[in-house]
Amino acid sequence: MNAAQRSLDKRAFSAQMAGLSALSLPFSGLALHLLQDAPLTGARHAWMAVHTALGFVFVAFGAWHVWLNRRPLAAGFRRVLGGRLRVTREARLALLILAALVLLSAGHAQLPVH
Repeated sequence: MNAAQRSLDKRAFSAQMAGLSALSLPFSGLALHLLQDAPLTGARHAWMAVHTALGFVFVAFGAWHVWLNRRPLAAGFRRVLGGRLRVTREARLALLILAALVLLSAGHAQLPVH
């Protein structure tokens, strides 16, 4: 079977789309950060559109990738967890730090603008 007749590998395609969009998101996010105080010009609007589109692509293809790999993922979880959920001290600390960052960043958005 030659390359033209071979069917699309959905698992590889979904992983590559999710990965490439994830790698692109920080760049569009940085551009938006640099333009945050600028008026809504064509350039800023374009970066907003790019960032939003990349976010949708990442979520959609990431979800599709998880769906296509649900059986291996479930088997891996069963093997690692051994039938019980163990939350390690490191996992609790990581969750605490992440929750604090989310709350601080959300709280920052509530501060009055001068």
